[in-house]
Order: sequence, then C-alpha cells, then structure tokens
Amino acid sequence: MTKMWALAEQLGYGDAEIAELTPKYGRIDWQLAHTDNFQFQPSDVVIAQVTDQLEKDLEARA
Repeated sequence: MTKMWALAEQLGYGDAEIAELTPKYGRIDWQLAHTDNFQFQPSDVVIAQVTDQLEKDLEARA
C-alpha cells in the first residue's frame, strides 16, 4: 500500500481521487487507510487495482 500512496502523491491525488477509482470504498475509508493514519486495511485486490490505475495515470502524463 505504500507504493500506492507514493504514486498517488506523485500524481497529486488525495483521498477523494482514490475513492473515485474504486466504488468499494469511500473517501473516509481511504483517509483511514493512508499510511500516516493507518486505521483501515483495504483488500489486497483493490489495492492492486488502484496501484495499477495510478501507474497508468502516471504513464499517461509522461
């Protein structure tokens, strides 16, 4: 999940933008899942999906 948040930071994405990528979890869930406020663990499948999408978004900006 650290990689996911690092990619999100590179893209300037916050909790709201991450929540838009997956309907399973909302903004508050992602706030609680952030590495500096770790109170919630999203499923590994969702983390992988979000990470893949963030990598694609980063490549599209290059």
